[in-house]
This record gives sequence, C-alpha cells and structure tokens, in this order.
Amino acid sequence: MYAAPNFLNDWTFVYHSLTNVTKDVNEATAQNLSLIGYPNNSQVYLGVDHTNLWPNNIWRPSIQIESHYLYNSGLFILSLDHMPTGPGVWPAFWMAGPNWPYNGEIDVLEAVDGMPHNLISILSGDNCYHYENETQFMNGNWYNPGHTQGLTCYAYAKSNATYTHSCSVNAPNNTFGPGFNKAGGGVFAVQWEKEKFIRVWNFVKPNIPIDIVQESPNPNPDTWGLPDAYFSFGSNCSPDHFNNQSIIFDIALCGGWEAGYYPGGEAACEANVKANPGNYTEAYFLINYLKVFCKPGEPCGTYYPSCQVSC
Repeated sequence: MYAAPNFLNDWTFVYHSLTNVTKDVNEATAQNLSLIGYPNNSQVYLGVDHTNLWPNNIWRPSIQIESHYLYNSGLFILSLDHMPTGPGVWPAFWMAGPNWPYNGEIDVLEAVDGMPHNLISILSGDNCYHYENETQFMNGNWYNPGHTQGLTCYAYAKSNATYTHSCSVNAPNNTFGPGFNKAGGGVFAVQWEKEKFIRVWNFVKPNIPIDIVQESPNPNPDTWGLPDAYFSFGSNCSPDHFNNQSIIFDIALCGGWEAGYYPGGEAACEANVKANPGNYTEAYFLINYLKVFCKPGEPCGTYYPSCQVSC
C-alpha cells in the first residue's frame, strides 16, 4: 500500500513539464516549497506552488511522480479527499509503459478546469480498436463516438471514415473538479486483467462500495455494479499493447486542451498562472491511500526505480 508517512519513498520525481508554464521540480525543491507533505501524518499532499512569483514570470512549480514499481495487471484503488482545482489546472492519475505509446497508457483520472466530469482513456500502439456498442458494459459513454465503424486507440492515429481517433469515456458529472471536492472526495478504481479487460470505476462520497469503505483485504469488483469505463482485449485489441506500467501523478497548468475551456485561450491562462499564485491554493491532491491487489500466483509489480515514461 502507498500511504503516509512513507508514500514518497516509492516514487521518482520526474522533470517533464508538460506545458509552457508548468515547472516540475525535484523532491528537495518540492519539500522546500511545501508542494509535498503528510498532513497530520495520515494523508499525502501533492500540490502546486501557490505562494511565489518567479523570475521573469515564466512558470509555476508543480510535481510529477512515477512509481518505482511496474505493473502488468492488478486491482488499483485510489482514495482521495481532494483533487487539484483552479484556473487552468490539468491534474492526472494515470499509468503508462516505456517507449510511449507502444506499451500503452491508462488515464484513470484526467480532465481540465471547466470540465464537470472525469475522462477515462486508453492509448496504445496501432491496431487497438473499440466499438460504440461496448457501452452496454459500462455506465459511461464514449467521449467522441464519431459514428464510424469503431474507435482507434492508437495515439498517433487520425480520424477517418472508418475509425474515430478516441478511446475515451465520459464518467458521470462531479467525478472531477469542485463537485468531487464538495462531496468530500471519493475513490478511483482500476481492474486490469491482463488477458481480458481494463475496467474503471469512479465513486463519489457517500456512494462508495462497502468493501472499499471497510478496507477489506479482498475487495470484489464484481459487486460494484457496471464500471464507468470498459475496454476489452481480444481480436479487437491485443493485451500485448499494455505492459510494464508505471503509476503516475501530475498537476499540469494550461496547455492546448485547457485552452478550449479557458476564457481568452492559452495566452490568458498562462498569464494568470504566472501572475496570480493565490489562485492555486486548491491545486492539490489529498490522498488517503493507493492500494494495489494482485491475484494469487501473479507477480505484484516489478521493482524498477528509474524513470520509464516522461523522462
């Protein structure tokens, strides 16, 4: 289990800086700026600098961390009391393999300021497809169904008459942003059965399964109802597209995706980030725990304490 007060012992700090005004920093800098910590020694705080103006107003310090363990299956349960919010904030809890995108990416929690719900996605190498009728196996709906033959998950694909480029699912409202925080948080869960499927649930308090609430040593996803997202493996998409996944948390600011939601676009978003640190007091994760469960006989992660993805 990843939890306070030892949570940060099992992660690499990555200096990827996804956008122009995001400055991912190392662990020592994060500590000095109070971007990381253990409130009451019982939770994990990961946040954005909300205090300082920086030289030439070129960026704002933030964090991106990547797990020391790589995974090829498992049940992953993240309990959060708070997720990052604020003008132009783009947080994510995700998984990805090396040589992106050819060992896959699973976006469990990702959206941008202005969106009312989480967007659950997978990305892969070529020849991974899903279809509109798969919504019968999930509560969510396809973000961009396109009404073509199907959806391609290939990260570098472009939509055409046959396949729409997008394997993303809209989760219910209030699974992201202020609505989630106002409810007191919730749980994001992923069941990855290597040869069968990836299923993702978003639970907002108080609607959390009893076995998660009671922290059962054997939580059973089959009792949780339909997942919010369901991605099957088989002839449509080989399970070999997803391998050696690191777990990643990051908080980006602005960027092209957010520009479509921010009044005035990316330039206005970046100007706000540079000049107004006080707007980012709510831009933090407050994590209760991240648990990983593996089936008997299956390896529960491979220790590899080096950057694999955003290096």
